[in-house]
Amino acid sequence: MWAVAAGESPVSFTSDGRALYVARLGEPSADLSLLDLATRSRRLVHRFSAPDGSWVQSLLVARDTGVVAYGYQLSQSDVYFIRGVH
Repeated sequence: MWAVAAGESPVSFTSDGRALYVARLGEPSADLSLLDLATRSRRLVHRFSAPDGSWVQSLLVARDTGVVAYGYQLSQSDVYFIRGVH
C-alpha cells in the first residue's frame, strides 16, 4: 500500500472506512497513525510506550468510539552462578 511504511502493520479501519490506523509493533514505543485514504495524508494519533525492558506487542482500536487498548510483552531472565560443584 502506498502509505504504509516498511515495518508498519494495519490495525483497523475507521467506522466510516475512510481511514486506516497503522502502527509499528515490536519496539519499546509504538506510534499509532491514521492514514486518510482519500487525501493520502498521515496523522499521528498517539505514541504508546511500554515499561523498560518490554515492547509494544498489540494495539486494538474500537471503530465506533476510537478507544485504543494496547498490550506489551516483558521478557526477563535470571542467571545463577554455582561455584564449587564437582
